Amino acid sequence: MPDHRRPVPAGRKGAETKRTAYGAGTPEERRAILDELAGVPLPSPSDLLPRATWRDAEWYLTARELCGLLLELRDAPALNGSPEPLVAVEGWRWTGYKGGSEVGVLNLSAAGITADGRVVCAILTANGDRLQPEDRLARLFFTLFRSAEKSR
Repeated sequence: MPDHRRPVPAGRKGAETKRTAYGAGTPEERRAILDELAGVPLPSPSDLLPRATWRDAEWYLTARELCGLLLELRDAPALNGSPEPLVAVEGWRWTGYKGGSEVGVLNLSAAGITADGRVVCAILTANGDRLQPEDRLARLFFTLFRSAEKSR
């Protein structure tokens, strides 16, 4: 895979070196790096390099796998508390939502069980080198998920 990373400014090369060493390290080397960093204060969000890193370090699941996990974990407190307004549907037996984002990535995943017992799932993932248009994609996702209410 081609290297899409931009050059790292001089002040951030130490962090880049540590991240690279951690990614390539053995469990013992990783623990040593974490022990070394334990006393270092966290950077301010404004100090972080705003670039997409999803090509470097990420996990990958298919939409089918994500749907299965949401349904499998439907009794977990994280998915069974207050409903997410983006996917809350009046009268459905259950809805669960898990989203995530970082620079260049937006994931919206939801599953539900309709009033008549049908299982519904919707996944929207957008990847790129810039921030994703969250408002526009959230509206699209909301429409997609809610369309199951009308389909039979």
